Amino acid sequence: MVITSNFKPTSYWWEAAPIGPANAVTPPPGVDVAVVGYGITGAHAALAVARAGRSVVVLEADGIGSGSSRRNNGAIVPYLFQKQYELEARFGKVQGTEIARIAVDAVDFLLETCDELGIHAQVRGFDRYFLALTDKHREKMYHSCALQAESSVNTGWVPISAEDLQERTGLSGYAGSIFVSNSLTFHPGIYHQGVIKAAEDAGAVTVAYNPVTSVRSTTNGTLLSTPKGQVLAKDVIVATNGYTGAPFNYAKDGLMSVRIYNSATEPLPDGNKAAQFAARHLLVDSSPTSPGSGQVRTANAFL
Repeated sequence: MVITSNFKPTSYWWEAAPIGPANAVTPPPGVDVAVVGYGITGAHAALAVARAGRSVVVLEADGIGSGSSRRNNGAIVPYLFQKQYELEARFGKVQGTEIARIAVDAVDFLLETCDELGIHAQVRGFDRYFLALTDKHREKMYHSCALQAESSVNTGWVPISAEDLQERTGLSGYAGSIFVSNSLTFHPGIYHQGVIKAAEDAGAVTVAYNPVTSVRSTTNGTLLSTPKGQVLAKDVIVATNGYTGAPFNYAKDGLMSVRIYNSATEPLPDGNKAAQFAARHLLVDSSPTSPGSGQVRTANAFL
């Protein structure tokens, strides 16, 4: 919904990291590995494969950097958008805990990548609050904290009362909150751009605006058809995440569905922000869209 005449339809992140060109017009006829999707996941996959000395082509359906890797709120979070009790209910305690720990480790991996590749992704710290709208919502979040502590999943979540929340932030009308000290934000476009440069410097071939239309197994590997030509790959990495569809519908079973909405205001005057909040906070309404759906309606307010 557009509510202003000067609505900006493009991501703020694209100003410093615009949608980029590919380094090839057509895919090579054969490679060791084909990576499908060139978001952050696909870029890291291509970098790892190229550094290992294997030939790799990346097949991107749209422009490079046009997807969610450069259209998000820029938060670096050591958790998934499913609470610990939801992970354990779906995958069991052992696997649910391991999945949660992978998300914690991913933060260290991202920061180490910035250092290794010299990516100046504008990483900054701030306080984050997950807001509970009802007593039931609060108790579920507190329960998730307890399960994390029990399983030694170090997300830094701390339950706080409604009174403590109001004292810290000035917000009233909420049933409580989860407080996360020194959460991190970054510029996802600059980060993504940096990993892509490293992958291509290492030898990755990339073809944009070139969706995979069909996949067929052969005795020599997997044949992928695209509008710009066919490529035979010994191995295929599907890195399409939330964009996964035909011809990779089978991969959807491995995805955890989370529905998240992002919206942004126009830049606000400093005086306006300072009058409302004296400190920098990220406030999150993470109430479920429906009980047991595994989907979250997330509204972020960075103040």
